[in-house]
Amino acid sequence: MFYNPDMYDLFARGGVDLAFLGAAQLDKQGRANMSYIGDPFHPKVRLPGGGGGAVIMPQVKRTVIWRTVHDRRFLVPHVDFSTQSGNLSHVVTPIALLEKKSTGLEIASVHAGHLVDEVIEKTGFDLARSSVVRQTPAPSAEELSALEELDPDGVRFSEFRV
Repeated sequence: MFYNPDMYDLFARGGVDLAFLGAAQLDKQGRANMSYIGDPFHPKVRLPGGGGGAVIMPQVKRTVIWRTVHDRRFLVPHVDFSTQSGNLSHVVTPIALLEKKSTGLEIASVHAGHLVDEVIEKTGFDLARSSVVRQTPAPSAEELSALEELDPDGVRFSEFRV
C-alpha cells in the first residue's frame, strides 16, 4: 500500500510510467478540466478538482484519459479551466481510441459497431485522421480472463451502470 505522500514522491522521482485519469472536459491539445464548468465566478457546475492530476500528468511518462461517454460536452474546443495537462498519450471512450500527436488529438481506432463519422460528429473539435482508420482490436480471451481474475466483482463496470 502507498500513502499519498509516497505516491507524489514516486511521481516526482519519475517512477511512474503510466497513469489513467478522468476528466470532465478535454480539448484537442490534451488540456483537462476537473475544476468547474462555466464562468469561474458563477459556475454551472463545480467539479471535484484534479485530485493530484496537475502533479501527475506532467511527471509520468504517459497519461491515458478515459471516459464512459464520448460527446461534445466532454471533448470540447476549449476547456473552461485547465486543471491538468502534460504527457497525454491516448484518450479512451466507449466508441474510439484517440491518440495525442504534436498537432493535437486524432483518431487512432474506432471500436466495433461504431463509425468514423460518428466519432467526428460526437467530438467538439476537428479530429485529424489517417486515410485508413483501423478498428480497435477486441480483447483476447487471455486478456478478458486476466481482467476477470483481477476484478471478480466487476468494479470496472461500476461507472457504466445506471
